[in-house]
Amino acid sequence: MLPHPPVLRLRDPAGVVAAVPYLLGFVPRRSLVVVGVDEGQGVGATLRVDLPTDDLLGAGACEALPAAWAHVGRVLRRNGCGRALVVLYGDVDPADLPDEAVRRLLDVLETPAVSRSDHDVDHDPGDDADHDPDGVLVLDVLLVGPCRFRSLLCPDRACCPVEGVLVSASGSHPVAASFVLAGRSVVGGREEVEPVPPVADEADRVAAAAAARRSCRARPHGEAAADHDRRLLREWVVCLPGGPSPRLVGRLASRWRANPLLRDACLAVFLPGGPDLARHLLAGANPPASSLAGSLVDPGCAGAVHTGAPVLRRMAALVPAPLSAEVLAAHAWLSWASGEGTAAMVLAERALVVAPTHSLARLVLQCLDHGLGAPWTTGPARTAAGGSPRRRATGP
Repeated sequence: MLPHPPVLRLRDPAGVVAAVPYLLGFVPRRSLVVVGVDEGQGVGATLRVDLPTDDLLGAGACEALPAAWAHVGRVLRRNGCGRALVVLYGDVDPADLPDEAVRRLLDVLETPAVSRSDHDVDHDPGDDADHDPDGVLVLDVLLVGPCRFRSLLCPDRACCPVEGVLVSASGSHPVAASFVLAGRSVVGGREEVEPVPPVADEADRVAAAAAARRSCRARPHGEAAADHDRRLLREWVVCLPGGPSPRLVGRLASRWRANPLLRDACLAVFLPGGPDLARHLLAGANPPASSLAGSLVDPGCAGAVHTGAPVLRRMAALVPAPLSAEVLAAHAWLSWASGEGTAAMVLAERALVVAPTHSLARLVLQCLDHGLGAPWTTGPARTAAGGSPRRRATGP
């Protein structure tokens, strides 16, 4: 598990702007980004929702923002965050934002779910106890344009001048350096978080497709199917970490579609418990001696996707549609289980392009939409991990 970055300084707009790309894993554009703050003043969850620039300019009476803000508020409260930092990304720099648009934006955010700003020098954190328990206390609202950013709430013009501060200055902020030291990285856009696999060798793709067709035609049943899947799981375990041959890829993808329990067992190999957990899952004991849900409370899940991603990318490049959706959805689920919400969303969306009704891909997106992380990101595992979870949760 990667080390946690230090707690953000809530009165440091430059530090927040520097942190957001690392929290998401990419540089957001035309977005509402909300950083939830937990009771220990650590980052509890980071959510991003598409936001048209027209909303920042006040056009259309901020049509998209109210619904997005209401959704984010529900997710934050579900994740135990009663306070938040709001960061608005658009194609307009602070100096170009009309005063009326600023007032309109703040009116939307200062709903009954919002109390007061942390920039209020008279604010006592103890006052939060009197805050609406179903609402979210906004600590700051930052506007980030193409070149400059500023706080819309900070009254100190020396800290937050109306014309804003250069965005490039946040790149050298100590917060950015701390994320780099913690092993975090940033890519240019959301689609780059999970790269599209390069086109595989044609001979390998032909071999994988032929193996998948043969496996689909065989369709074993009963004990023969159970024996077949146990053999596949053994071959899967043996081939790691290098990855399966093209023929094994085709057979696996076909059987993952026919028997999701085999798919879950193969993914479990990357989680705490490894092959033993996988064998118990495939055996289908009732209840199994070790369960997938039990493994997901272990903070060790955080590194699972880094081990499994290269193998799953190769599989996705080899198998033809619609079987490629099985691999993409499995990769999305493993990313979700690892706390990599942005990658999980990108992969699930790719799976749905191939197979629009794929149940696992839709489940992953539903979990992300409702701010539901793997169990290790909350509860006792969160305390054991030593602070806030390493989770990049994004909205729709």
